[in-house]
Amino acid sequence: MKTGARLLALSMLLALALLTSWRVVATAMSDRLAAEHPQQALEWDHDNPLALAALAQQQLDQRQTRAAQETALRLLAHEPLAGQGFVLLSEVAQADGDEARSMRFSRIAIRHAPSAAGPRAWVIGEQLRQGHYTEALENLSRMLRSSPGKGGLLSPLLIQLADNPEFADALASELAEEPAWRKGFISVVTSKGSAQAVNQLLTGVQRRSGLDPAEMERWIARLARDGKWSEAYARWVGEIEGGVPNRLTRVYNGGFEIPPSGAGFDWRIADSAGVVIDRDTPPGAEGSFALRLTFMGRRIDAIPLHQWLLLAPGSYRLRFRANLNDLRSDRGLQWLIRCQGSRTELAASGLLNGNFGWQAHDFEFEIPQQGCLGQDLSLRNTGSEGAGKVVLGTIWFDEVAIDRIDGSH
Repeated sequence: MKTGARLLALSMLLALALLTSWRVVATAMSDRLAAEHPQQALEWDHDNPLALAALAQQQLDQRQTRAAQETALRLLAHEPLAGQGFVLLSEVAQADGDEARSMRFSRIAIRHAPSAAGPRAWVIGEQLRQGHYTEALENLSRMLRSSPGKGGLLSPLLIQLADNPEFADALASELAEEPAWRKGFISVVTSKGSAQAVNQLLTGVQRRSGLDPAEMERWIARLARDGKWSEAYARWVGEIEGGVPNRLTRVYNGGFEIPPSGAGFDWRIADSAGVVIDRDTPPGAEGSFALRLTFMGRRIDAIPLHQWLLLAPGSYRLRFRANLNDLRSDRGLQWLIRCQGSRTELAASGLLNGNFGWQAHDFEFEIPQQGCLGQDLSLRNTGSEGAGKVVLGTIWFDEVAIDRIDGSH
């Protein structure tokens, strides 16, 4: 009797082990087939959620909306909290053109499957269509947090919508919260957005949270690109650290007492293999600093030093002090003033070459009445092409300034 009971127990354990093993095998086979052959997968495991989701999507792709809905409901019956089931029901409703049902299931899907882009995108679209911009942008920000890669797809739409003042204001409010996608988006909108979109949006962000220096510089550069030199100058003046000087000089920081920022209407200095540009304290400089350019004996087609100017029509004189230490070049260096946009040359200084201590230099020029709203002051290498562009030696500049000479202030 005891032996019989023991055999029965062993038999039951063996059967249970075989059943468990079979389920493991069936589940593994079903999972393997689920993505590409969901019907076969369900033959191995009729409640496999991966296979049910894949089958419903397959049916939806084939516009079998009723079958897709039944499969999605079957998935939810097996896993009531499965987000994918609600995602599928939302897509079925969209395919059927049932907006109310799609909105209902989309909202549920967002709660249970927050990373699913489809339902959130549909809700965002509906909110935008209805003018619920704040809610739409909150949803969009959540989407971009979970799927940052979608920013490139959404940016063109947002840039276009930013032409609408109401939408731009809501978008500015969202950007003021400094979402992770703010920096990339502002870079894109200042490059590709309309002038109206850029100004509406960045004005709103600045009013709420301010713009960092890089964002402000992009805005100023965009204004300059659009030929709005006066507005670009005003924006830059408002950002000068420490407040606006009592009287801004026509050449900003012409004594180089402040480290050039490379932004707005300050000196712009770029890297170059042929020259090192830095501030120095040589004897004879006015104040504490002068600007030093050390040429390395290499070819340098364009000297990376210039400053934007905003001069009204009239007559002017540019003056500067220079100190040369064995500066050797084909023809010499010179300061050049051109109109922005047209690049029309207005005037240039005498050529600088050789050796001499601190000397004062100047030249006169005229800003025309038309076609020269903004100007550019740069240092030019006048050497001929090729080997003529090689420069060696050192030059210092100090007290670069522009005076009006036609009786106006």
